[in-house]
Amino acid sequence: MEIIKTKNGERYKEKMRLSNGKVQTKTFRRKTDAISWKRKVETEKAQGILGISKAKAVPFDMVALNWFDTKVKNIVATKTLINYRSNLDSKVIPHFGNQDIAKVGLREIDALKNQCLEKKLNPKTINKVMTMIRQILLFAVDCGYIKTLPFSRSILMKTYDRQYEFFDEHEVKQLLLKNQSEAIYPIIFLMIHTGMRPGEIMGLCWDRVNTIANRIEITRTLSARGKLQEHTKGGRARYFPMNALLKMFFESLKKKQQDPKFVFVDAKGKPYSPDHFRQRHFRDATIRAGVRELRFYDIRHTFASHFMMKGGNLFELQKLLGHANIDETLIYAHLSPDHLEKASQIVNFGIKFEQDKAAGPYLALAK
Repeated sequence: MEIIKTKNGERYKEKMRLSNGKVQTKTFRRKTDAISWKRKVETEKAQGILGISKAKAVPFDMVALNWFDTKVKNIVATKTLINYRSNLDSKVIPHFGNQDIAKVGLREIDALKNQCLEKKLNPKTINKVMTMIRQILLFAVDCGYIKTLPFSRSILMKTYDRQYEFFDEHEVKQLLLKNQSEAIYPIIFLMIHTGMRPGEIMGLCWDRVNTIANRIEITRTLSARGKLQEHTKGGRARYFPMNALLKMFFESLKKKQQDPKFVFVDAKGKPYSPDHFRQRHFRDATIRAGVRELRFYDIRHTFASHFMMKGGNLFELQKLLGHANIDETLIYAHLSPDHLEKASQIVNFGIKFEQDKAAGPYLALAK
């Protein structure tokens, strides 16, 4: 690949010799587009498609693997990558195999959906598979293997958002009070007061704790395999304002610093695993506190819920949590029944019950 520098930025030039001996050259604005084009030409050349009037079948599994290597691998977070590959290998490729991608239609897609339902998979898991199939077919359109998507309606299933749980104020105080002497106390404290994701907290390094500018710079995450990644789940860096309490918290931790790089490390001097923290540490913390055994991630919901109940703004919460879409924030911004009860008292037009000895109680406007 040749990289051409222009005043409008870099361009990526690819050159391929076709089956008929002709040389074809194309220039792209994006590197990924250049890679996709080259893969397409190489595949067509290998199958004898280019230079021959009748095109041969393009196997679905080959396109799926090309899509994975081009659009997923080395781009998404490690945990997401594992989920993508698992669904690809266990569900998508076994179902479609090497059949011609041009012959994949709604009937074949619905058949896979029914198989997933028979295996008792939940709708959200099935929708992840359906979304993957749609992305593969869109990739096939971009590569020129098919002209359009083989369906016009949505292939996703209807889902219902589950009710997220969070700790009430009493449980939060008990959780902190009964775990003050534990090694994991600072982790619980920080998540309760910031709503950071587990991977962001485990991957927090001292170079991102800015006590001069009074902010936490959230730019990294620790993956399931213990790899420190230089990006967050949403791929965007964000900043959490450091109030006086958080500043004192970090200054106190700094004096007891156990590792020059990571803010939180275990007894062996290694960062805590975000995936196993609940089973190995947080469950015991809830038992000590005498509170419900919720997930460790539910502390994030706890922060969001109490933020809203205490008068916070949804758009401010979106920025603090690092959501790309406000719809994600709406899921986290749960309100407690007590809060809703107070809210129901806001609208009152002065109507009240009055008692009449003869007629009994009736509604009347307050004077």
